[in-house]
Parts: sequence; C-alpha cells; structure tokens
Amino acid sequence: MTRWTGHILALAIALLWSIAGVSKLVSITFPKNLETLQATWSAQFSTPLLVLLSLLEISIGILLIAGYKIQGLALGIFLLAAFSITVILFPPTESQTCGCLGNLASLDASTLLSRIALLVGIHTLAWALLPNKSKTHP
Repeated sequence: MTRWTGHILALAIALLWSIAGVSKLVSITFPKNLETLQATWSAQFSTPLLVLLSLLEISIGILLIAGYKIQGLALGIFLLAAFSITVILFPPTESQTCGCLGNLASLDASTLLSRIALLVGIHTLAWALLPNKSKTHP
C-alpha cells in the first residue's frame, strides 16, 4: 500500500492543478465570469499572464497524469514559490478573495501564504513517497 501512496497523492495533486487551471481559463474566457474574477486578488495581473499561469497549472496536471511525477511536482513547487513571492510583493486586501480557482470557489486571499505552504508540503510528501524507480523514470 505504501508504494502506491506517492502515486495516488500525485494524482490528487494533478487533479487540483487541472481544476485550478481550467476554472481560471473559463473565468477569463466568459465575460459574465470575468466580472466576478475582476473583484479578486488575481485580477490585478494582466489577462495574458493569467492565461499563461492557467496553462502552466494545466501542464502540471498533464505531467503528473502522464507519469512525469518528479517533473510535475518540481514545476508545482516552483510555481507555488513564485506565487508566494507574488503574494509578498502584492499583498491582497482583507476583502479580496484570491481567484485561485477562478469562480469555482471563493477562497479568502488573506490565507494565501498558509495554503501555499500546505500545498508545498503536500507536493514534497508526494515526492518523498514515490518509489525510487519513479524518481528517475516516468
């Protein structure tokens, strides 16, 4: 059972990244959803940047599902680190939601850093639980 734990956790992470990326793309694409997204912390960034980030998030999900778990987890940790730096440089106001999952969920932006830290921990745990063979080959 333990040898599959890392794989299962990586697939759960893939699902989370995929949902985040697709929901942001949907929010950006449809004008009605875009109005709601504009009230979020992420709205202060340009639409092309948000589209790029959404595609990166979807790419992490694809990498993880395709078996490139180390590469997907590493890209996920890198993106979470970039998000952390961005949150520090451009802190959200108390009333803002983050826009992390597009219009799918209204997550409080003030807890962004703690959620990012939790996600980095989950990524690291998945990486550590992968069998040694998975650490060198897809």
